[in-house]
Amino acid sequence: MSEQTQTTTQEFKRQIAYKCSIGELNKGIFIKKTGWDSSFVMTNYGDFSRVNLIAVVVGKDENSLILDDGTGKINGRFFENAEQELEKIDIGDLILIIGRPREFNNEIYITPEIIKKIHNKVWIMYRRKELTLIKK
Repeated sequence: MSEQTQTTTQEFKRQIAYKCSIGELNKGIFIKKTGWDSSFVMTNYGDFSRVNLIAVVVGKDENSLILDDGTGKINGRFFENAEQELEKIDIGDLILIIGRPREFNNEIYITPEIIKKIHNKVWIMYRRKELTLIKK
């Protein structure tokens, strides 16, 4: 591996997608950053610039999803390839979604990076238990 490739690889570090509830995101304060610094949501459990959610799809239109995990609801808004992603998902599906929190008109939403259907409903109960073990 060349020296330049090693330097580039070492400098790029993907941010952690923290597990959290939609309710905590909605209660959080969105902090907008400029430049290369990531914007984030400040919550009682930490600052989240990427999140890992498990939720049920309760609404859908041509470029967004409404997600509910029992603690609250949040929009997942697509800006690219919306049709390809949304045609695979139906209302009532349980999904794992990894994305970045953003804010528009004082409302926090998620821009999805990864969406995966979950076929075993046990995972939502597991995630709820996991979230109770996370310390503030």
